[in-house]
Amino acid sequence: MFLSKKWALCVVGMLCLLARANNPSADNIIRGKVVDEDTQMPLVGVAVFIKDSDPVIGTITDVDGNFAFEPMLVKRYNLRFQFLGYEPLELPNVLLSAGKEVVLKIEMREAITGLQEIKVTGTQQKGQAANSMAMISARSFSVEETQRYAGGFNDPARMVASYAGVIADPTGNNEIIVRGNSPRGLLWRIEGVPVANPNHFANEGATGGAIGILNSSILSNSDFYTSAFPAEFGNAVSGVFDIDLRKGNDQKREYVVQGGILGVDAAAEGPMAKGGSYLVNARYSSLALLKNMGVKVAGEAVPQYGDASFNINLPGCKKGKLQLFGVAGYSYITADEEDYKQDFEADMWVTGLNYLCPLNEQTYLKSSLSYTGTFNKWYYEEFIKDNDAYEFRGRDRFVYHTLRVGSELTHKLNSKLTFKGGAFYNHQFYDMNMVIFDDDLQQLYTSLDDNGSAGFINSYASVKWRPASTLTVSGGVHAQYMNINSHYSIDPRIGLRWQFRNNQAFTAGAGLHSKAENTSIYLARTLLEDGSIHQYNKQLELMKSLQYVVGYENRIHRNLLFKLEAYYQYLYDVPVEMEEGSSYSILNDMSGYITERLSNDGTGKNYGLEATLEKYLSNNTYFLLTSSVFDSKYKAFDKRERNTRFNNGYVINFTGGKDFPIGREKDKTLGVNLRTVVAGGNYYSPIDAQESFDKGYTVRPDETAFSKQRDAFYKVDLKLSYRINRKRSTQTLELDIQNISNAQSVVYDYWNNNKENVEEGYQWALFPVINYRIEF
Repeated sequence: MFLSKKWALCVVGMLCLLARANNPSADNIIRGKVVDEDTQMPLVGVAVFIKDSDPVIGTITDVDGNFAFEPMLVKRYNLRFQFLGYEPLELPNVLLSAGKEVVLKIEMREAITGLQEIKVTGTQQKGQAANSMAMISARSFSVEETQRYAGGFNDPARMVASYAGVIADPTGNNEIIVRGNSPRGLLWRIEGVPVANPNHFANEGATGGAIGILNSSILSNSDFYTSAFPAEFGNAVSGVFDIDLRKGNDQKREYVVQGGILGVDAAAEGPMAKGGSYLVNARYSSLALLKNMGVKVAGEAVPQYGDASFNINLPGCKKGKLQLFGVAGYSYITADEEDYKQDFEADMWVTGLNYLCPLNEQTYLKSSLSYTGTFNKWYYEEFIKDNDAYEFRGRDRFVYHTLRVGSELTHKLNSKLTFKGGAFYNHQFYDMNMVIFDDDLQQLYTSLDDNGSAGFINSYASVKWRPASTLTVSGGVHAQYMNINSHYSIDPRIGLRWQFRNNQAFTAGAGLHSKAENTSIYLARTLLEDGSIHQYNKQLELMKSLQYVVGYENRIHRNLLFKLEAYYQYLYDVPVEMEEGSSYSILNDMSGYITERLSNDGTGKNYGLEATLEKYLSNNTYFLLTSSVFDSKYKAFDKRERNTRFNNGYVINFTGGKDFPIGREKDKTLGVNLRTVVAGGNYYSPIDAQESFDKGYTVRPDETAFSKQRDAFYKVDLKLSYRINRKRSTQTLELDIQNISNAQSVVYDYWNNNKENVEEGYQWALFPVINYRIEF
């Protein structure tokens, strides 16, 4: 009760502060830099102007490719860029807020028709991936989208659940399930560096968690891929999340402070010597902060977490740049429940140094050095009814440190041909120990106890060819080698985009993708019935995925896009349990550590059709309607075809919203955003209650593995925001309500031996999040 009163007083106080807002000022600036899409070299003399302005408001880029407008009123602007020899480009709905400069990086594409380029109608395709090698199943997203979507909690992983082919985890975690694949097949990258999992409370082997570490305050526009991704991406079979950090303002100091239920955080940015800039951000759990202050918080299991990030950019050689960045987070929770006690801790970090140096007007070299790591620790006791006591049942500790070094070279031969390639060496140091309780043999045993190091090499070469202004073809190969068992893979990729009409395009892609498992799986120890322990899995091959996808795009209107994609994916060399009659396949795992004896005898297939209708923000309104129908099957060691856990069959998403400018000066904005999702339920393996009763633990027979489907899953999220532009600041109050109807679909079950029945777990219940942000 005390906590609820405290939050009520906070809300009233924030509303009072908002009410004192002044009229907006015209001392806000839109500026940026224009570069060539492929070489990243600055373009001099680009005409930049505000579309439909009367009289025309415009400027021209200087010798460093920079441009800046005079101070303007806070509102949205449509920008147009024109330059001889390059395709014209439009950037719609640039939001200028009080207290924050808008700093843009614009990449223009060289025209291939010489002086006739002025006849080509070109616009920036909203949502098109920033990576020019990506032809299909790729989408960029902006920071504003991350902050706007209902149910997103300013977390990009939750936001992409609105995209076609993506299903969110109904338990409430932000795991990303792409086209019927396990979330284990996803690759995260931050500034080009692969990271294990940038989320709080993340299990070993997982790619998601309860709360994202990446804060929208430090994100730049980034890319998300769902299939047939370009050759530079390796060690993934389901999707790629390619995150870029925002460059700090190099001319003015700016700050963001915000607080809410999920955390209290602050960000600062500004100029450094010789044209450099910095951006730093830190956040701490609000509930943990209140508990540390002596405030009584409902429940004993209070999640404690914090994170921090930084991005420092300095000028380099020949108009190059030096970037030093880092992201880190820690999380801890302890639970004392009726049936169990446990402690859990999960940490991650990445820090890197990137150096981009143009070698000439057509070539640049990007070299990088990074250090990444994760730490997981778990301790578990279970209440044993017969003994009337809690007994130790397991603990684990996983520590990974990885040093990575490599370089990428990009060379633009001419307007038709661009080459890109790179090679990286990763050296991982690990220290792992795990003790678990074997239910069948009723004994504790050490399933993992290893420390050492292993190397991993990955390299790629790719080319982009534009034989005509309407046709782009990209192709390449990705190779990877792991010295823990001397296995390797060579994965060819190809993609194309044919703009056969001004507003319509055909896209296609195909490729082979390979993925290594977590080091813990290769070093697992299996307990046999005779009590002996063996290490079987060290010689596992990389899992492979052949992917084919075709698509059609129709830009019905400048702000309205219709898109269709059909795909087929065949997986082989899939790790499965090497035991007669076993139904286990790694394709059904969300996360975790596997002690079973595995072989690469498994297969899988996913195929489906996706449709997207998207209206980009215009006239203060936007919406995204996506639907997917698909089928996902697998075969384990017994060669029987079954549904995968993630064979939901269909998913329909609607995300939309509208801004209402209010006030005499239209300096206030009320935002209403809605997100709904309806999806088929997951498949599951029914529990044999009698056998579970006899053995005292959950038993799911192989004969009926993934034979039943849960009821359809649905939820509705609502987000309300109120933004005021003051003279030198912008203030925003947000209320983001997850699952406003409090729908309670069953999403998992287990055998409770103390109660001697099957217990069911439900989807994440209604959960409101209040957040207040001020930018100045």
